[in-house]
Amino acid sequence: MSMIFLELFSCLLFAAFFAGLETGLLSADQLVIYSQKERGVLTARAADFLLKKPERLLGTTLTGTNIAVVAAAVLLSSSLRRIGLSWSAWIGSLGLSLVLLIFSEIIPKSFFRQRSETISIKLAPILLFFYFLFLPLTFLLNNIMNLVLLIMSRHKFQSKLPQSREDLQLLVRLSSREAGLNPSDYNLFIDIFNFRNTMAREAAIPLHEYPVCRIDRRPAELAEIYFRTGYRFIPVYQDRTDNLMGYVDAEEMLYRDTHSISEIMRDTFFYPDTKRLPELLLEMNRKKMEVVFLSDEYGAVSGVITPKQIASEIVGFIPGKELFKKDIIHKLGPGHFHVSGTTDLEDLQKETGIAFVRGNYDTIGGFICERMGEIPKIGATFEEGGVLYRVIERDARRIKKLEIIRKEQ
Repeated sequence: MSMIFLELFSCLLFAAFFAGLETGLLSADQLVIYSQKERGVLTARAADFLLKKPERLLGTTLTGTNIAVVAAAVLLSSSLRRIGLSWSAWIGSLGLSLVLLIFSEIIPKSFFRQRSETISIKLAPILLFFYFLFLPLTFLLNNIMNLVLLIMSRHKFQSKLPQSREDLQLLVRLSSREAGLNPSDYNLFIDIFNFRNTMAREAAIPLHEYPVCRIDRRPAELAEIYFRTGYRFIPVYQDRTDNLMGYVDAEEMLYRDTHSISEIMRDTFFYPDTKRLPELLLEMNRKKMEVVFLSDEYGAVSGVITPKQIASEIVGFIPGKELFKKDIIHKLGPGHFHVSGTTDLEDLQKETGIAFVRGNYDTIGGFICERMGEIPKIGATFEEGGVLYRVIERDARRIKKLEIIRKEQ
């Protein structure tokens, strides 16, 4: 009897090994496997070989699991029949199914998934051995399967591929839950999907927030602006800040002996602020432009944009020499934030989880002004959807800073 228990335990162990290692290798970070393979790690090479063609991994694990399960069922049934009880085989089969589900499926899959980049990769060579051991059988089964699919019109069984961007977004959202993707990584995928429809004004820094310099100033004063703000490209204006004459590359100026700003001033390039970011980026690369300026439908200068800002629209804020970001979100506690009035609503929604109704505005300041019908005074409050907004700082034309308190739902 003890021999039978040992044989059953061995079958359960093999079933757990194949089922768990399948989940572990499929969950492993491909970059980790690739980097280890490039360093010559043998276990990573084995894992890479199995994952390069999924049918290698799946064929081996499914064959091994089925052999172990069938062997366990045969052993248990034959042992119970020797007892002579007619109902014992049924009870044994039900008990075996429950044991297999818990100890050969749920527990090993959870265990190997949590250790997908350690134990799973280290055990890959053992699975590779079984791949070659089962190769004649899996080769035969694959050919039989292909023949059956060919006879029964294989195209009927092919899954429908995503046909639109919305289908891909839905696929990523559903897959992110199963893969345990964290919110920041998921948002990165969504930003990539939305990038093609993003307008230039959404990534630009408004001109009134950007450091500018009058054309009659001395180069030393422009250098002081550069060292104070960290912005390399300084717009130069005459009379009014929206009357741009050009711009200066402050870093270039530091290496040149010049007596006036006009000597090193470059021409400005203007684009409508409704231009799509991918088109703008391609044009900037083609024409080798390091900075461009945006104008609104009335011809007023609305903002400044560089390739770095376009990239940050996808991957988030990229640290640099600039001493302040365009949009600032400070988390003071759970559901409690201080934000700049120019913070983009999409960025704010990602950080706070607050859903905003879309309208003829892009920033939180524009949202509040539209809702209240005016530029509210300091201390003014507005509540919507269980969220309290309080104006902390403003000037004559806009809201500069807000307090946001998300009440418990």
